[in-house]
Amino acid sequence: MFPVALHIALRTLAVALLMGSTVVCMAQRDGSLTPEFARLSAKQRARIAAQEELDAQADTAYQRRMTEAEGLFKEGRFDDALSIYHEARTLRPYNVHPKVKIQDLEALIARRDAEAQPLPATETVPARPVKVPVPVPQAPSVEIGSVKRKSLTTPVVPPSNEAVDRIFKEGRAVVHERVVIEGTRTQVWRKVVHPWGEVVYFKDGKAVSEHQWSARFDP
Repeated sequence: MFPVALHIALRTLAVALLMGSTVVCMAQRDGSLTPEFARLSAKQRARIAAQEELDAQADTAYQRRMTEAEGLFKEGRFDDALSIYHEARTLRPYNVHPKVKIQDLEALIARRDAEAQPLPATETVPARPVKVPVPVPQAPSVEIGSVKRKSLTTPVVPPSNEAVDRIFKEGRAVVHERVVIEGTRTQVWRKVVHPWGEVVYFKDGKAVSEHQWSARFDP
């Protein structure tokens, strides 16, 4: 039986070596965490990785940016989240977590942009025609004796709160587009369903939350 102190020391060293190996693998995928890090020995990298995990927990500025970036990602604001993750990586260049998030987000954004390319018109589902009011012609004047009277007509009221739905594909994603016309204002809402199950929402080209979509169309 090993003494308890020796057993704890061996476990601590094993964890540090495992974390160091993880950081080394990440460095090999993207050059290195920093230029200086590549020149360190495996033992030095393991020691730095173990210390970095402890220091990162106490770094409130770093933790605040990581939390902010995660919130933006959940809202579908991938480009904004990527920018904040870059800031977090600048604060703690030896921490592997921002690096992993950046790599995953860059791959997701590239896939999103590739799928956003328009498809040929033959694959587009025809849009529902917009309701256009038919003008009522002005009735001619009717002369009664020496007095002219005009026939009464019902005034035409322009449509209000009209919605035009269109469902089509962009790449492999299915897009449900809803154009809302309110008087002279027009809003374009989109619900994009990706093949891997992710659903994102947009209003006039800007990402919005699922709650905003539901509040607008599913009262």
